[in-house]
Amino acid sequence: MRHLCKTSISKEVFFVGVHAGAGFSQAGLVNDNGNIKRLVLERTKIFGKDLFREQSSDEIWNSVVECVKKVVDGVEIKKIKGIGFTAISSMVCLDTQGSPLTVSILGKPERNCILYYDDRSRKEAEIINSKRHSVLRSYGGRVTSDLHESKLMWLKSHLKEKCWDQIGLIFDLPDFLTWKAAKSDLRSKCVAQTNWCYQFNEKYHGWDRSFFDELDLEELAKNDWKVIGSKFQDPGASVAEGLTKEAAREMGLLEGTPVATSMTDTHAACLRLLGCRADGIDKAFDRKFCMVCGTYAASHFAVCHQPVFVGGVWGPLKDCLVPGMWLSHAGQTTAESLIEHIIDHHPASAEIRKQLGQMNIQKYLNKMLRSMAKKRGLASVTYLTQNIHVYPDFRGNRSPRGDPTLRGMYSGLSLGSNQETLALLYLATMQSLACSTRHIMNAMVEGGHNIQHLIIGGGLGKNSIYAELNKDICQIPTVIPKPGSSRVIGAAILGAIAAKYFKSFEDAVKSMGGEGITGIPDNSTQDYSEKKYEIYLRMYDHQLEYKAIMNRWCRYMLQ
Repeated sequence: MRHLCKTSISKEVFFVGVHAGAGFSQAGLVNDNGNIKRLVLERTKIFGKDLFREQSSDEIWNSVVECVKKVVDGVEIKKIKGIGFTAISSMVCLDTQGSPLTVSILGKPERNCILYYDDRSRKEAEIINSKRHSVLRSYGGRVTSDLHESKLMWLKSHLKEKCWDQIGLIFDLPDFLTWKAAKSDLRSKCVAQTNWCYQFNEKYHGWDRSFFDELDLEELAKNDWKVIGSKFQDPGASVAEGLTKEAAREMGLLEGTPVATSMTDTHAACLRLLGCRADGIDKAFDRKFCMVCGTYAASHFAVCHQPVFVGGVWGPLKDCLVPGMWLSHAGQTTAESLIEHIIDHHPASAEIRKQLGQMNIQKYLNKMLRSMAKKRGLASVTYLTQNIHVYPDFRGNRSPRGDPTLRGMYSGLSLGSNQETLALLYLATMQSLACSTRHIMNAMVEGGHNIQHLIIGGGLGKNSIYAELNKDICQIPTVIPKPGSSRVIGAAILGAIAAKYFKSFEDAVKSMGGEGITGIPDNSTQDYSEKKYEIYLRMYDHQLEYKAIMNRWCRYMLQ
């Protein structure tokens, strides 16, 4: 548990922002300027290995209740005007009584929540792609095992008796939290379009029966789609009568406190980024390219007043993020997890961690890189990796290529195992991720988005060299929000919208988005960045060439 910012709160009004992440839950007490006054965090368990990652929805809910109870302790509850929930996009299975239903091959009922990065349904995702159904157009033409329909196919095939035949309700985790808080089956348009193939566009609203029939999931259409939901609202719209008596008692809040229709956590973070104010930055939502860096992956968002189709990018999704606007949602399958992988698997890491104490290893490596550049008389650290290159798709590519079979690549490695070799590989990895972001951004612009600024949120946004590389490689003004969990603030913004505290959705976002610091691209490194980007593109081409060579050999041997 942790508490932050123990400042005077006697004259303020507040909103509670709740975030359930992978292995933790947190709740923040947020004022109407978007400042987090208190933050409480509780850990939760993650089960499984290899392709499997599971959690307990009961444990998640209990941790959420504990966080809220602690974060509002001592606050006059009449000053808490609303509560919003956000969470990772995981799938919760319940039986007909609303009790946990196992999704584990071990049959343990408490393991009833499949995390979004659980990869058990890779084959099912490929089956979905092979159908080439029209709904896939809204998901860049291809889906991955993130898609909940693929997970449901797996459950039906592998856990039919223990799970599938007993299913009463299936929720995405954000909607599960609002269901627990308000006991309403209203669900979020954001959540339904994120990791489900729910159609909400100018021509059609609802689940496409033909799609589920093709996947042998036709049972889900029974009773007006009761199991997966048939009533959907805009994010931030108030849910039912607010907090139930039971939920309010558990949390230490008033019964009827407005509960907001939810968002997934990356979308909630993006909501905060859209409202972030900074010098020289256009306030218009459709000029911003928002990147939310998570523990494992990163998501990239752009909104537009008209639908924009981009290959390998999810969308256009209407009313998914901002009412009345269309969202394009791209992503990287690895981000901070790749950087940590590179660091953890290098021989020098153990030595560095022994001497660090409390210092973050990335900060240590950043300091080392700046020192190395200075000693070599280089104007920028980016020049240090002239002959070291990384291709970052270690877990496949989501956007814009949409190819889960791609893998990572290195070029320019030596037998060196000292700290400097780690620092250089770490730098080259961050450069490759920045090149990937540029690739996604270029695809968005070519598709029709008018992107003028990059806003970076999440843990990696705090990494000074990572932020510099993105602005210079993407050649775009870049904003880093001031400290404060964007996911928690985004959830609190939803709570403020549900409470009707501001005049409009847009006013709430802009009032609570906070401030950021603008970075301007370094034009002196532009030519070098162009070469690094060219190599990034060529490494993809080379990987396909190597695959083709080996595939020809395999076909020859099988003749």
